[in-house]
Amino acid sequence: MRVLTARAARMRPFDCESWLTLAVNATRDDVSRGGYVHDIYEAPFTGDFQHATDLLLIYRVFAPRRKYHCVCTPDHRVALGATIVQWVVIGPVAIEAAVRVIELESTNRLVSFTYATLCGLTERGIASFAVIRNNERATFEAQAWSRAGNWLTIIGRPLSRASQRAFTRAAIASFCSLSRN
Repeated sequence: MRVLTARAARMRPFDCESWLTLAVNATRDDVSRGGYVHDIYEAPFTGDFQHATDLLLIYRVFAPRRKYHCVCTPDHRVALGATIVQWVVIGPVAIEAAVRVIELESTNRLVSFTYATLCGLTERGIASFAVIRNNERATFEAQAWSRAGNWLTIIGRPLSRASQRAFTRAAIASFCSLSRN
């Protein structure tokens, strides 16, 4: 994890290399043993399903002014094993963190991926994002399983949980808005 001013983060190139060797610090097995908070967010969208899946696979999930990212693959698309470096902007501060894609699924009715946080981050957990087509309705779904990763986030857990929920609600709204275009 790195902390910079938001302005400096916007001008700095993403450093994929420094994150590639770190292991994940959460798995589906860890989550199944308990101790993680599970949040589910879902909203319908009216845009084209293929356009929405394209947005998902370039990780255009979060509002661009709140989270900048780089999918560290040659084509910058989500792939199994890919590392995603992210700058989360909170007011004048930006926090760099990275995650690794641990699951990827694509059918004619569902496109989804799951990522896990990497060792050394303040939070531990996994998150999944899905575009789902059911008959005439299409939805975007985000799920997160999280827990504090160090003493700082144990102390600040109420604030970090509130931030996570606010960021994810904004992501749902942003994605559904982008998928209409």
